Amino acid sequence: MDKQRLQKDLSEYNIESLEPFKKGWSGDVKYIAKDYFGKRYLLRLSPIEEKERVLTHVEFLLKSHEHDVPTHKLVGHDECLDNCYYYLILEWIEGEDAYQKISSFSKDQQYELGGQFGEILRKIHTFDINIQSYAPWPDRYNSNIDRNIKMYEECELKYEKGYLLLNNLNRYRELLQDVDNVPLHGDFHIGNMLENVYITINCKR
Repeated sequence: MDKQRLQKDLSEYNIESLEPFKKGWSGDVKYIAKDYFGKRYLLRLSPIEEKERVLTHVEFLLKSHEHDVPTHKLVGHDECLDNCYYYLILEWIEGEDAYQKISSFSKDQQYELGGQFGEILRKIHTFDINIQSYAPWPDRYNSNIDRNIKMYEECELKYEKGYLLLNNLNRYRELLQDVDNVPLHGDFHIGNMLENVYITINCKR
């Protein structure tokens, strides 16, 4: 990635430096961008072929701001690098990763934090966003369950009494029936949370 060209394309943000940011499993390229005034941003770059997905991400971020969901605030987005990439530039959020901090909390604090994140997820599920889904929710999620069970069964490592988990998964599948499709975070776990109750949105569906 040509950083000088990238900084030129992003000249309106007065970017002075770009530092690679390696956290996360998403396939986009990420940088910590710092402007001439020392303010930091999160810069994300995706191939132009993924523009529609990124624009869905943008819509999620705007809806998050509208519903007071604590996540990155969108600063800007557009094509760059000869229209080969689409960028998002987001406000930087300070805070420790929740998974690194959680063990220092009491059980009551952990429970309370889980409730707060659950309420955030409930808000996300109410977003009025037109996301194309080619299958009803039960079909989509049962497919995920089948895939994960197959992976577990093929893995050499097993939980003690792991069959109890599998039995319960199969027992309660019927609860997926008659559930509407809603906007889905898709990666809602402690690795995408900060201990001061912020979440990262990498929305794909």
